[in-house]
Amino acid sequence: MRRTFWLCLVLVLLGCRAAPAPSPTATRVASATQPAPTVTPLPQSPLTLGRVGITQSPSFFSTAPSAPDALLRAWLATTAARRADDGTLAPESATWAWEDDRTLRLTPTRGDFTLWHDALAGWRNQHPYGALVQALRADGTDVVVEWAQPPQCAAVSTLLQWPIVADPWPPSRTSGDFTLDPLDAATWRLQARQPNTPDLHLTLLDTPTTAWLNGDLDLLLGDAWLYGQPPPPALRAAAEDVPGFLIAMLLFNTQSRPFDDAAVRLAFWQALDRAALYRDAYESEPHLVDALAPPGVVDGTAPAYDAQTAAARLDEAGWRDRDGDGVRENADGDPLRVQMVVPLSATDARWERLAPRMQAAWAQVGIAVELLYQTPLATEDRLHSPDWQLALVPFVMPNDADIAPLVMPPTDDMLAADLNLTRYNNPDVQALAAEAATVAMCNDAERNRLYTQMWAHIWRDMPFGTLFRLPERIFISETLRTNPTRAWLNASLCRAGLC
Repeated sequence: MRRTFWLCLVLVLLGCRAAPAPSPTATRVASATQPAPTVTPLPQSPLTLGRVGITQSPSFFSTAPSAPDALLRAWLATTAARRADDGTLAPESATWAWEDDRTLRLTPTRGDFTLWHDALAGWRNQHPYGALVQALRADGTDVVVEWAQPPQCAAVSTLLQWPIVADPWPPSRTSGDFTLDPLDAATWRLQARQPNTPDLHLTLLDTPTTAWLNGDLDLLLGDAWLYGQPPPPALRAAAEDVPGFLIAMLLFNTQSRPFDDAAVRLAFWQALDRAALYRDAYESEPHLVDALAPPGVVDGTAPAYDAQTAAARLDEAGWRDRDGDGVRENADGDPLRVQMVVPLSATDARWERLAPRMQAAWAQVGIAVELLYQTPLATEDRLHSPDWQLALVPFVMPNDADIAPLVMPPTDDMLAADLNLTRYNNPDVQALAAEAATVAMCNDAERNRLYTQMWAHIWRDMPFGTLFRLPERIFISETLRTNPTRAWLNASLCRAGLC
């Protein structure tokens, strides 16, 4: 269970954007020797307000979210709950009540809940947390979930937010806001069930190049092959960035010198101006993240940028520039030189620009950092070993605040390197994580209180730190940018977590 959680949480293997779309089914990536796919001709209808292309590619981690997959499922499906601004689970298609500490009853409020119920059987078989469910049964229109024991709250959170498409992919029916008319294996007509919602034509693309260059799309999402390129004139579109699911994270090996000293870790962190780094590397405004948790769950912020405080911390820790060469040394004369591991991005050069800017910020306070760019697989191997000091990696924003595998001691030697990579060991944090993960009937307010306490310890100890959400680029045509459909699109992006 914990290993699966780790695979869902971390995208070290994939680098920053090597696989932008964990696909509902395996798809074939076009190679140089394969003909580029074309967009299926679309029937004309006054109801059709947008031609949407979503790129897909195989992924090692089928449960990891991505922008294209999340938006697609937001359009096709409905969930029982969503995250409200305060971090609580709010009703969306169902309300629920605990009958006892192991029995959860869901009552539908909208949509075709029969399909939702049907798909829960698939969730039980497909998702790791589904193994914790003892029984699923229908009681009239209600769905009753019986857990084998008082459940982990992350399991309940995942169940309530599980995006449902009842049939095997590609879908032919949905419990969401559209009915589906499959035109072929990769193209659907989505007909809206509600007024003021546009009908769409949706095309999944192995590679978007042909449709993109020909201007055959009104909206393109998941453009891993197109980073760094402007829209072609035929598309008459503008590129925009929205906050994605990946979070830039700084990891410290707390058992490797000099990062076995929390004061040094905090100094490294406070020497970084996160907002300035993002603006410099990505040339847009940042979406800072202060905890690896859904928004609203944790009440507080990470330590603020303060280069003077960072320098003072290093002075107090015994690291001073004793020979005037601009690099600090300890009392034994060893320089403060460390190596930062960075996984290469397959597509977005802005990610590679980030690390040198961090290197320059650290140099301003007397820290020398060597950058070691590696392939994602080599990065994963390095982080699983004790042979690293500092790393910059992308993490997936979880849909639940439970990060126990990142802070708990290993349960056996084999799992040690896979979970708590930073070798962080704080009994107070471990106790809070364990308590918050199993709060009675998963009371949101109590869980959030405990996670706020837990993150206060983490910010003080700084075994890892969250920088900001990495951008997801979309291309929007002039038609959608000036059409009332844009308001609906913005709402869809937010529902999928991309705002």
